[in-house]
Amino acid sequence: MLSSASLNLESALFYITLLAFLASGFVYTLSVLIVHAFQKRIKNFRYYFISYLISGVIGILLIYLFAFIWLASLN
Repeated sequence: MLSSASLNLESALFYITLLAFLASGFVYTLSVLIVHAFQKRIKNFRYYFISYLISGVIGILLIYLFAFIWLASLN
């Protein structure tokens, strides 16, 4: 029973990481796209895809940094 609980925890961690990557990438890229649309400076697809990947990685790093700081403060 304990091993199945740890598997569920690992899958939850994976889903949280995936959700953090997708959400932060989507929010940043959509906001940049809206700003560029108002300024009439639409870039190519590669620009938005690379910004999506970079912002997704930064979102994951920030969430794990906040989690590490929170866990360190529990002691």
